[in-house]
Amino acid sequence: MASLMKIVVIVIGLPYFYRVHGQILTVNLQSDESYSWNPSTLSCSYTVSGARYNFWNLQWYKGITISDPLAISIADFFGGISSPRLFNGYDDTSKYTLSRDSASSISTLHILSVNFTKDSGRYWCRVTVIDPGVSQEQDSDSTELVIFVLPTSITLSDSDGPFPPTGGKSYLVDGVIHEYTCRVPDIDPGASFAWSVGGGGLTLGTTTDTTGSYGLITSTGTAILSPTWSNHGQVLQCQASNKNGHAGVNVEVVLDVKVPPRVSRMSLHDSRGSRLDVSVDIDEGKQETFTCKAQSRPAAKMEWFLDDTSQGVIDAPIGVGDGLINTTSSWSLTAVRGNHGQRVKCEASTAESDINALPYVTVTVNVNGPPDNVFISGMTLMTEDVASTLTCTAANAYPEHWSLVWSNVSSNGDINIPGATSDPPLSTNGRYTFTSRLDLTPSRHDNGNSIRCAARWNSWTPEPLDTFGPLNVQHEAIITNKGMTEEVVKDGGSASLTCIAEGNPKPTMQWYDLNNTVVTNETDTAKFVLVNVITGGEGVYGLQVTSTLTINDIDSGLDFGMYTCISTNGIGEEDMLKVNLTGTRRPDKPSSVMITGQTAQSLTVAWTAGYDGGEEQSFRVAYLKTSDSTETRAGNNVTGGKTTYLVTGLEDYTKYEIRVYAKNIIGENTDYAKVVGHTLPKSPSPNLGITVEYNTDDGTVKVTGLRIENSCIQLEVKYEGSDTRQECGKCIASNRTVTLSEWCAASQKRRRRAVGDIEDVRAKLCIGGLCSEAAPAKQVKDPIPELNRPAGSTGIIVGVVVAVVVLTLVILLGVHAKRRFKFRNHSKQDNETQCTAKSLSLKPTSSKSPRYADTDAQSPYQEITELAAIKQPAYQDQVVATYSNVTMERKAFPRDQLKIIKELGQGAFGLVLLAQATGITERSKVTLVAVKTLKDGASKTDKDGLMKELDLMKKLPDHCNVVRLLGFCINDDPPYIIVEYLSRGNLKDLLRDSRSKGGRVYGNLHGISKSLTSKDLMKFAKDVADGMAFISSQQCIHRDLAARNVLVAEDMLCKVSDFGLARDVMNIRVYERGSEGALPMRWMALESLLDDVYTTESDVWSFGILLWEIVTLGSRPYPAMTAKMMVAELESGYRMPKPQHCQEELYEMMLRCWDEHPESRPTFKMISEELEGLVNKGKEYISVKNFQETIYEVVQAEDKEEKV
Repeated sequence: MASLMKIVVIVIGLPYFYRVHGQILTVNLQSDESYSWNPSTLSCSYTVSGARYNFWNLQWYKGITISDPLAISIADFFGGISSPRLFNGYDDTSKYTLSRDSASSISTLHILSVNFTKDSGRYWCRVTVIDPGVSQEQDSDSTELVIFVLPTSITLSDSDGPFPPTGGKSYLVDGVIHEYTCRVPDIDPGASFAWSVGGGGLTLGTTTDTTGSYGLITSTGTAILSPTWSNHGQVLQCQASNKNGHAGVNVEVVLDVKVPPRVSRMSLHDSRGSRLDVSVDIDEGKQETFTCKAQSRPAAKMEWFLDDTSQGVIDAPIGVGDGLINTTSSWSLTAVRGNHGQRVKCEASTAESDINALPYVTVTVNVNGPPDNVFISGMTLMTEDVASTLTCTAANAYPEHWSLVWSNVSSNGDINIPGATSDPPLSTNGRYTFTSRLDLTPSRHDNGNSIRCAARWNSWTPEPLDTFGPLNVQHEAIITNKGMTEEVVKDGGSASLTCIAEGNPKPTMQWYDLNNTVVTNETDTAKFVLVNVITGGEGVYGLQVTSTLTINDIDSGLDFGMYTCISTNGIGEEDMLKVNLTGTRRPDKPSSVMITGQTAQSLTVAWTAGYDGGEEQSFRVAYLKTSDSTETRAGNNVTGGKTTYLVTGLEDYTKYEIRVYAKNIIGENTDYAKVVGHTLPKSPSPNLGITVEYNTDDGTVKVTGLRIENSCIQLEVKYEGSDTRQECGKCIASNRTVTLSEWCAASQKRRRRAVGDIEDVRAKLCIGGLCSEAAPAKQVKDPIPELNRPAGSTGIIVGVVVAVVVLTLVILLGVHAKRRFKFRNHSKQDNETQCTAKSLSLKPTSSKSPRYADTDAQSPYQEITELAAIKQPAYQDQVVATYSNVTMERKAFPRDQLKIIKELGQGAFGLVLLAQATGITERSKVTLVAVKTLKDGASKTDKDGLMKELDLMKKLPDHCNVVRLLGFCINDDPPYIIVEYLSRGNLKDLLRDSRSKGGRVYGNLHGISKSLTSKDLMKFAKDVADGMAFISSQQCIHRDLAARNVLVAEDMLCKVSDFGLARDVMNIRVYERGSEGALPMRWMALESLLDDVYTTESDVWSFGILLWEIVTLGSRPYPAMTAKMMVAELESGYRMPKPQHCQEELYEMMLRCWDEHPESRPTFKMISEELEGLVNKGKEYISVKNFQETIYEVVQAEDKEEKV
């Protein structure tokens, strides 16, 4: 290695002048840079300033000074001798050469290979000159020969020892400080060090020079590195140099950085992948899988702890790799109550980790769980309408968001009880105790029920709960048959007076006779029999006592009078019922009298019968002018249950008061029901001095003789090919002649017709807005001029006349035949469509036929306001196509014969209007009708739907339990469907309106103080069943059968209506629905909900829901469920429970309608027959008085996509 060493030596010349006698001689010694083992030259030059002096001697020395005893002589030159004398080994020509150039006054010492040890030092050159024979001068100079020894080797080491000379790898730990040492031996002067690493981060340490025994120096330098993962794979270099301009030597190592786990490179996650920081909530009993992630190099070992107790170690995989390794470990915990508040810890380590401070991530476990128990405290014995406080406590639950929910539990299910007050949650050891207080004011309906307190949070199941009860709700005795205030009996007969009381505890019953004396079975065993029957259970809250007092061998003179029943049970006040024992009496007066038809000489009146007094009743009709007080009897009494009468013989255009009296065998009720009506004016005729002439040649109408104040003539025309007449133009208010083609155009809203299109013209006399029946206008022709008559014209005229007569006879015969054909067909159809099933009647009955039975009292006439035509969108030209499938049959009706009165209701796109139609049932008769039409802006889809409904209604023959189509107007917009007007509205509203506060039903639907009875409700159900039996027999399915789509006439007859979703399935048994908007989901059969399949059997399911609506007085089905919940429950077998006030037989019918298998459901005919059989048994199947409205309150809002 020494042979490779390059030693650089710098000789620094320091002039030294030695003078004896002045400045005669000057010596200068210099050398070049000297490097060990390289040649070096020292040059000694001298100058002599005195000419008389001659060179004498030049000497070379090596030492500190010439006089130093240790100095050695190298050589000397004398005089002209060029070869020196050499001393002390300098004669070795292989190492040294010396010369002197006398001409140049220079002497040189050549060292062929500088040896640092031998050749280093101070060299002297001394010159002597003489002045021959006189004196000598001497001068000297010296220079230090510095030999540079350049570095030829370098060593890099750390605490583990030196690295190989060719480099190698340095193994580091991320973040652990590492010191490197760089050493360069045998150099001179000492070296300086330059350190570098790719990512920086080096801190330079110290540099130390150590001189050896031979005078060479060993330089040592240090550097400190704080490694990071970014240093991995980088090169660390140490470079040493001791001479500017010389590269020196260097050494390199590759850094290999290992990264132990750090908290900053660790994370903890739950089973959903969410990162956990502080805590994690786990439901009790549920398993949570924790995942720990750590980044390191090499892979980390994982250890799991639960509250510092090791749960297992997962060893790291073998191998290091060249990059960071993401180690993942999972551990699962099934949470129990004891885990609440514990810490889950994940610890990660490698061999490089500090075992005393291993990194970890931790999270606190919160165990969500129900309270240990729920407990209700209070008293089960309560009094109606007196508040009792119940306290519910639930302890040891988590989190603090649990709530306590109260409910009333009965056989019909749970009903939430709002209004409880709750204390703030009380925290104990990280868990919570909850307290809620309920101030319960019970009613008798709660008797036998239980109160439930449930702890509820999110969707935790099962809910911890406590059930408290059954409740014993004491309530005062109440007599429930207060309406039975009269008992009619004949002399010698027997009477049973009934008093029914409910109460808890059991009511006591006491009867008192006419003298206010208590009646018992011991009072008069032959006269009085007293029987008390105690019942309870279904439909009864507490106990029901039915006390029947039978009075035998009645003597009207002794026994007629007021009997009193008093009931009490020690709670509240006693209740009383007074029953009047009497004979038959006069009937009650009629009600709801109305005018249903009018002519110039007659008025048709209809009414509702009142109570008949125990005997068959009849009616007497009388009338008087409102300007006169004289009453006139109108013909014979009305008998046979009829409630309509035609009053004739009246004066035209006169205001009359019509009175209706009721009578029976006992006598006539002097009180009467009345209505005021107006007869029509007489039709225009020459007898009135009014002439209306229609000129068939020029199409004009001439009006003369119009003198009545505030009168006018309204024309009607009939066009060829049309079966109807329509009003023509405005009312003519003066004597004038009008041209029909122009006069009618304003009201036609269509192209003008040619004169020849008009078949005939009729005229009505209108006074003050009231118009007469139409009378034919007199037909006239233009006179034929007598002058210039062509020859032979007589024959032509005769021929024409004969032809006209023959043609007229043919037309008359054809018309007669057509009418007979129509009559036969109509008669046949009427026979086919009569309600053949035995109908159930409600008192009062009506003799009105179904065809004209449903019009209310006449509304005052008002000026006709034509409804604005719907604004036409871009598809206006498609109107003809929209109506093309609706054939123009006999029910097409002229729009101008409708007078709109008011709006009855509206839906999403449709309107229902009340109108007066003239001539829709019989000529000139004004009838109240309902008109179904569209709103402004209705779409083509809406129109198509209305036309489909019309098309289906036209296919249905008339039936008394189906709303009857009277006519339609579809030539122009908006289209009208005209149906009979049913004054009591829809069944759903009627049922709901019959309710009263507190759940008892005492409406005034049939007259004075009569409520809806069980028989009424059963009759409603049978009407609907009959209507649906007829609809299904016509191969139609309704698809929207519900109480809202059943209309009720004045005489309480129910009719199925609203065929907006109905479909004709004549050729298919199953109908699959397309997209048709909101659906009546709560009425739909299971197969319709799941598979969009509709059949007559699915209509039967809907009837079962409608029957439930009737029983619950119009409640919404599935009141506690959303539509989505309902579908899921039905699919799992759920059916609505039996209402408490409904008998089992009726509920069984509902369940059969809701059978999962459509083929197992009864037919509508079977339902109708079964309902009739139930009614004939005389049993009360629906206990209306026990109806609890609160049970059926809606607690879930309906979805936007469902129809309710």
